[in-house]
Amino acid sequence: MKQKIGILLAAIVLCGCTSMGPRSVRQSHGLYGQAISLSLNEQFLQNLVRLRYRESPYFLEVGSVTSSMTFESNLGMESALSTGGGSGILGPAVGAGYSNSPTISYSPLQGEDFFRKMLVAVPLESLFVLMRSGWNAKRVFGICVEQINGLENAPSASGPTPARPPGDTSDFERLLELLDSVRHTEAIQSSIDTNTQKLQVRFESTPSNASALAELRSLLGLASDKSEFAVTSNALERDSGTLVIRTRSIMSILFYMSQTVDVPKKHKDAGMVVTTLHPDGSTFAWEETPAGRKFRIQQSSRRPRSAYLAVPYRDHWFYIANNDLDSKASFMLMSQLFSLNAGAIKSVNPTLTIPVGR
Repeated sequence: MKQKIGILLAAIVLCGCTSMGPRSVRQSHGLYGQAISLSLNEQFLQNLVRLRYRESPYFLEVGSVTSSMTFESNLGMESALSTGGGSGILGPAVGAGYSNSPTISYSPLQGEDFFRKMLVAVPLESLFVLMRSGWNAKRVFGICVEQINGLENAPSASGPTPARPPGDTSDFERLLELLDSVRHTEAIQSSIDTNTQKLQVRFESTPSNASALAELRSLLGLASDKSEFAVTSNALERDSGTLVIRTRSIMSILFYMSQTVDVPKKHKDAGMVVTTLHPDGSTFAWEETPAGRKFRIQQSSRRPRSAYLAVPYRDHWFYIANNDLDSKASFMLMSQLFSLNAGAIKSVNPTLTIPVGR
């Protein structure tokens, strides 16, 4: 009987060895992914807040995650000698242990290549690719575009907070309304000109969108008798058959979005941030700009209970509300643009390796 019990216990231990590895991967993989995603998002949010306070942003990327999983077991027999005159006791002894030692390596994103990527304008093709993939024109153009055929989208917001408000953006906002109204009819198609190998757009007029496209042409100063227009970023090429779009760089986008950070009154009174003022001394509302209508970072003296993301900074909490779907979508767009451009640079700087749990 003792022999049978020992064989059974040994089989249980061996089964544990063979199943613990795959099971631990299934259990830990999602948790690691969730923790890393949250950490990077919080870093991104904090850098937006830092820019509002005119402090330099700093980015770390997760270089690698390694995990050493150890399973230890022992099987033997134990004996106990009775001092009361009875016979000794002989029985099986089984032991098992499991340990997981993860290690995470961080690499700073910096250097010439990184900053060059941060300062290069978003490619024009990316704007139309994003819209074709389902992104709203108001969000893409409202965040990424600085000017279209002379219609301005707060160009002074592409750097540290200005003391004076940007120019009127009402025409640009009307343009966004028109683009959004014809998006579902696929009235505007982009392609590459086979002759010039340059980007071009075509207006596909139908009875349902004819009036909107006519107003678009008028706003942009485009010829009313043409349906195809060249797209360029060179303002010197502007004419009635060309659409001149000046996009923001990744750094300019981050600066623009940082203007929407809600700053505590005591920080404003202490002169810790620049407050944009109208000539009459009233405060300019950044939430009324095209980007401000799509993104907002709120603040609280206490940790918010319902937040999608929240970071502590200068004795306050800055956060994106969990039910603020517009801000969450804009944050996702910024994160994707950052990853596609600046985040693609591989750092060669020393890495910080942290054994988790020590």
